[in-house]
Amino acid sequence: MKKHVIKIITLLPVVLLLAVLCLIGVQSAAYRLDTSEGTVRDIAQAEYKTDTGASGKLELPGRLEGLASHTLVTLTAQATTQPGEALLLKSVFAPMEIFLNGEPVKDYGQAGSYPGFLNDPPTALLLVPLPPEGGEVSLRITYQSLTQRSALSLPSIYVGTGEALLERQFSQDGFLFIFSLVLIFLGLVMIAVSLGFVLKVSSGASFLWLGLFSLSAGIWGFGECDLTVLLFPNPALLYAMAYLGLFLMVIPLLRFGLLVVQPKDKRPMQWMLWVHYLSVAVALILQLSGRMDFTKSLYWFHIIAPLGFVTFAACLL
Repeated sequence: MKKHVIKIITLLPVVLLLAVLCLIGVQSAAYRLDTSEGTVRDIAQAEYKTDTGASGKLELPGRLEGLASHTLVTLTAQATTQPGEALLLKSVFAPMEIFLNGEPVKDYGQAGSYPGFLNDPPTALLLVPLPPEGGEVSLRITYQSLTQRSALSLPSIYVGTGEALLERQFSQDGFLFIFSLVLIFLGLVMIAVSLGFVLKVSSGASFLWLGLFSLSAGIWGFGECDLTVLLFPNPALLYAMAYLGLFLMVIPLLRFGLLVVQPKDKRPMQWMLWVHYLSVAVALILQLSGRMDFTKSLYWFHIIAPLGFVTFAACLL
């Protein structure tokens, strides 16, 4: 029975590879030249001004560095629009207010619109309808700089019909969106299978850890994908999914390695596991207490997550 379980585990990478190839084929076949009039255009040139007196011209996407917390940044631009078009804008952890021809039309990330333990609002994509008659439109966006970072990211702004904007986003992020769903599905299946094996065969726990690894990776990709934010406008939930999926991903991989690889010296994997356990616990405490957002804790996980994969690979070899 144990040999049979090991054979099934060795087939899983092949199944994942076939799934990836199928997804690539579907995505490639779906992409075609758009001959319709609903094209998407970007606003590449803009001017900015801060409440501290700094100003200048900016190429979008761009970044403003060295800003103090809560600095107001006003971005202005002009756009020629057609009837029935909209704007696609992205907020990267920054509160924003949008004005068209001097009139306020939408705001995002204002106090009280997201959980209180977040210092900055989560990332969001917004579709803003333009005046129905079209023509020349004056755009003004007021941002508030972040508390957790000194740089303000100003993504590209796109103009087009709602269908064209959605199609553009799907062509850019569709593969990540679908692949993340596949990983989540495979993870849930392996976890369900493991519940039957664990009670009968001790090695069945390897399915559980492999399933949790796939589930964590899928949740990370699903929460990080811009298309997800556009289709499911729940930025706070997707924020938690993206960061917790990334933070927790290495733990089930190392647990899987301890069960399947069974290295002679288990201490490197065990030490790395404890580092991740403590890091996740501290990151959660700092986030829930409002002292440090996941966006800032991420820099530490950029170090220990690759170290976890290196440790797994070293023990495997």
